[in-house]
Amino acid sequence: MLQLIYGTAKTGKTYNCLQMIKADALKGNTAVFLVPEQLSFESENAVLELLGDKLAQNVEVMSFTA
Repeated sequence: MLQLIYGTAKTGKTYNCLQMIKADALKGNTAVFLVPEQLSFESENAVLELLGDKLAQNVEVMSFTA
């Protein structure tokens, strides 16, 4: 399922995405987190910190050049 989340700055978009990814990972599902290139490293760290080593393997952070 593709879900687009958009809004103005500081409205909780990243937090909501990470919580949905966590819920999917806990169910054993995989997820793709698509972020702009300049946020890829930060997003990978956030996923790893939130999920830990084992569950983070179910998440792929992908980026694009804007």
